[in-house]
Amino acid sequence: MTTLTITLASQPRPRGRKRRFDAAAALERAVALFWERGCDGVSIADLTAVTGIAAPSLYAAFGSKEKLYRRALGQYLVNRGARTTRALGQEPTALAAATRVLREPARESTDRHRSYRIREDRIRIK
Repeated sequence: MTTLTITLASQPRPRGRKRRFDAAAALERAVALFWERGCDGVSIADLTAVTGIAAPSLYAAFGSKEKLYRRALGQYLVNRGARTTRALGQEPTALAAATRVLREPARESTDRHRSYRIREDRIRIK
């Protein structure tokens, strides 16, 4: 009796070279840059400078500036949501949690225009 063994690949092999950068760290740097300048105030050259990633690799990893902005905005919202969850779990009352949720971002932001840019960009991309 002959035995035939078939091995199926669970995931296709990625094409091209292995990435030599930390995409999560690059995304965090992009979040900070977009937060500071808004989507329209950031160029690909700015993104490559702040992330340390060459333009072709940036496009390969994130697709486009707009797609990177959407991911950065999503990351920002996830972090903001985590802040609310932490406050609810750590504060003794709902009032204390709500106060903390409102005060923390105010302490972190010294430039009111940054938050306005984020809101304007969110409205523009919908």
